[in-house]
Amino acid sequence: VAVHTGPAFVGIVGSQDARDFTALGDPMNIAAHLAAKAAAGEILVTRSVIDHVPSLATTNLDHHEESLKGYPVDAYVLRPPVTAAAG
Repeated sequence: VAVHTGPAFVGIVGSQDARDFTALGDPMNIAAHLAAKAAAGEILVTRSVIDHVPSLATTNLDHHEESLKGYPVDAYVLRPPVTAAAG
């Protein structure tokens, strides 16, 4: 799974006989490429997501630099916080 933010077109496309609600743009392409690189169970988020959700900056994030569409993209593996076992 991957999450990225940015401007995009969101709406209904197609003809009257074959309509579809979709999202188009670089943010979806980047998220799709990152999702393909994510390991099973990983959630990859980009720097722009962290900038929009400041509470993510306090979680345990592992940094990855990916090359997507010819330029580097900072991606981070979002991991749940470690909690002490009940006992």
